[in-house]
Amino acid sequence: TIPFAPSPAVILLAVGFSALIGMVFGFFPALRGARLDPIDALRHE
Repeated sequence: TIPFAPSPAVILLAVGFSALIGMVFGFFPALRGARLDPIDALRHE
């Protein structure tokens, strides 16, 4: 078997990259929802 021992730098990079991707892809829908009029949003539900 091949031993698997990731370095702390690799783990930190992976966590940071995942957090960045989550924030980027969550920001634009949130921005769009914040600009939307609540009455229009409920009307189209």
